[in-house]
Amino acid sequence: LLTDHGPVVAPRAVANIVTLHDVRFLHGYGGMLRSLYARTRYGRVLRSAAAVLAVGPSLAAEAQARWSLEPNRVVSIPNAVSPTFVPLGTSVRAGALVVSREEPRKARGAAVAAANEAGVPLTIVDTVRDDGVLCARYAAARWLLAPSLLEGYGLTVAEALACGTPVIATDHAAHRDIERLGARGIIFVPAPRQAASGWVWPEAVAALRGPTPTDIRPPPQTWDDAARAIADVILRTH
Repeated sequence: LLTDHGPVVAPRAVANIVTLHDVRFLHGYGGMLRSLYARTRYGRVLRSAAAVLAVGPSLAAEAQARWSLEPNRVVSIPNAVSPTFVPLGTSVRAGALVVSREEPRKARGAAVAAANEAGVPLTIVDTVRDDGVLCARYAAARWLLAPSLLEGYGLTVAEALACGTPVIATDHAAHRDIERLGARGIIFVPAPRQAASGWVWPEAVAALRGPTPTDIRPPPQTWDDAARAIADVILRTH
């Protein structure tokens, strides 16, 4: 499991299956030591694995190209949305919502700047872990803002769509994956930029002032689909 929560496990003489959630450190998001560690160890572990499970198609393609992995050893198994996330029939939706931690690649300040410029109230969620509470936050918002500059898979985007909330999202590969997998209701805009005065995201400002999409739905895959796909990989490699 390649994460930022601990060291990468050394390769062993068994059929390892590795899950890959993102490659943030390889894109400069993180400290120098973390980035160096990722560059020296990730490739070794991935090339030794019997299979690499990536949480989205674009992440799978990047891993395959970056480390010259055999195509049949890299499998895209997209994240799914908990069944808790459903439209709640909220009669009045207002304002915008951003659900993210405060870290450079998330560009949360861009959502704040865009909402302020558009004159739209913004709710920031970064600590809620209860799905029911989070679903209520999604369902009360007119928009979800997803300004992140890099993702492995935009799970908050899929969750918002499952709650009937349209999304204004940075136009990058991981967010596009969600639409390619069957989602509707995302407006893609260029990435926010940093200026002397802070973040600027004019395209999101224009979208916030415009109409919301009427066709809103999440990708169709479920966690049962993901579990079956993982089981298939285990049976094939062991």
